[in-house]
Amino acid sequence: MADDPIHPMGIAMLWVGRIFAAALMMVLPGVAGFWLDKRFGMGFIGLIGFGFGLVGGMIYLISATRATEVGRSEAARPKAGQDPPQAP
Repeated sequence: MADDPIHPMGIAMLWVGRIFAAALMMVLPGVAGFWLDKRFGMGFIGLIGFGFGLVGGMIYLISATRATEVGRSEAARPKAGQDPPQAP
């Protein structure tokens, strides 16, 4: 049971969650910055927030993609005691 592959819908929902989290990471710092701008009468904190959010969200997406690729390459390798797949 532990070696059952993940259902494709489960993989899709995993990616929906990752993308939603990245979107929140990109937008929320800018929204908070605009709120601070309004509260303190400034005009640049929102832009800085969106800049940091964009960079942070992109770093998160890249790291999540790399982690998935590493997992795939490790899953393709034969485990200890198993023979590697034979080419036809």
